[in-house]
Amino acid sequence: MNAASKYIKEFMLVDDRILHCVPLWKYRDLTKALKHRVDAIVDPLLAPNCHGWRNHYDVHTAVKRIEAMGGERLSCDITNFFPSINQKRLKHLVSRYDHHLWLDVEPFMPEGGYGLPEGCAFSPPLANLYLTALDDRWPEMTRYGDNIMLCCDNPAPKMDKLKRQLRDIDLFTHPMEADIFCKQRLTER
Repeated sequence: MNAASKYIKEFMLVDDRILHCVPLWKYRDLTKALKHRVDAIVDPLLAPNCHGWRNHYDVHTAVKRIEAMGGERLSCDITNFFPSINQKRLKHLVSRYDHHLWLDVEPFMPEGGYGLPEGCAFSPPLANLYLTALDDRWPEMTRYGDNIMLCCDNPAPKMDKLKRQLRDIDLFTHPMEADIFCKQRLTER
């Protein structure tokens, strides 16, 4: 039994998909309160090219940005994003802004040093925090959650460099068709 067993259910089947480390229902209000604390820290840090999991930025703003940018489009998806987040690196990022916040979210974290609790209210803004440095370095990038699109002339070498930077923070990608990225988002309008 792990230290977080009081707060989480290890496995939960949702729509034929297994979610790991899902917070127990009775802690829903606590996780929502923690989300507000995380949002207050993370939202001001996010670059304008980050559109997922944040206030006033959504799929529509991402698609508008992509439509307005010129050049070729090349996109990818971060593989197993939430389970791959390095908790030690995330703890360091969180501690820069609020030393006590990590103590409150840590009991919900999965064992093993990697991952965020799935289906938890504060996980998406923590995931955004994990990628803030990447967002700042890539103005030609549009990111919606764990989907990334580069819009520029000759994006292939830049995508290779971006993938190397993702590997440096323990994240990996797989290709995603640019048309699929845009069409899926455009149909949601």
